[in-house]
Formats: sequence, structure tokens, C-alpha cells
Amino acid sequence: MKKILLLALLATSPLFAFETEKYIDKKFPSYMEEAVKTNKLLFVSIGREACSNCTKFYDYIKQGQLKLDEKKFIYLKLDIDNQEHLDYFSSYFSIIGNILPFVGVMNGSGATFGTPRTGYGTAEDYQELITKALDDEKEWIKKEAKRAEEEAQLKAAQEARKAQGKK
Repeated sequence: MKKILLLALLATSPLFAFETEKYIDKKFPSYMEEAVKTNKLLFVSIGREACSNCTKFYDYIKQGQLKLDEKKFIYLKLDIDNQEHLDYFSSYFSIIGNILPFVGVMNGSGATFGTPRTGYGTAEDYQELITKALDDEKEWIKKEAKRAEEEAQLKAAQEARKAQGKK
């Protein structure tokens, strides 16, 4: 009976509010593709299970203290002792210092948002990173739209000049 109660408690616990292990089984480019297809950001952490700061950070997510909206984010939990994971993380984020975990936010195109965090932080500190990253992404989208519009105008002007030269 105790086992049944324990299983029922675990199954309904906030510990399972976000599937933290969901996204470490595929190759990294597939996550970026998924982020583009689903219009989500990648929330990327790198640490190790034996790290007390990392464990606290993972607990924030598991217990729902860190509000990581699954409609807006794909969470990648990377192992710093795995060279492939370390290479991936460091190819997008600067690792400053040596205190784990390192946490950053990026889109599927590789653009990073917010200021990556390192070391101990409260749930509120990480929530600030998320808020800043979402704000930065909005600005990035505006700039990209403007850049695309300017590019289209330039191309149209070049084609018009080319067409006039043929007459």
C-alpha cells in the first residue's frame, strides 16, 4: 500500500511538471530545426549531477519555481563532462568563469538572447534571464524584419535598373 501511495504521489508531483530529460537524446542540429519549426527558443543549461549549484537549478525547473513555458521553450540539459555537449554549448555561448551551471537562451538560428548566467542563482535570477531573453527576441525579430525589407527593396531596385539597361 505504501508503494502505491508513493507512486501516486510521484506521478502527481510538480517534479514532473517539465520533462527535463526529454531533449538530450538527439543531435543538436535537430533541436535547432525543431526550434525553428515550432517557433520556440532553446533554453540551454550545462552542468553535472554532482554539482550542488546545478542540482539546485534543476530543482527550480522540476518543482516549477522557474517558470519555463513549454509553449515558448525547448529545454536542453547538457552534461559538461560530455565533450560533444561542451563543444555545442561553447560554440554559441561564452563560458566565463568556472562555476556551474552555465545557462543561456538562443533561437534555432543560433542568435542568443539575454545575458547567459553562470554559477549559483535564485529562481528569480533565472526568471529574469527568461524575461530578458523574450524581450531581446522581440527586438531581434523587428530588426530581422527590417533587414529583410531593406534587402527586398535593394533587390527590387537592382532588378529595375537591370530591366532599364535592357531597353
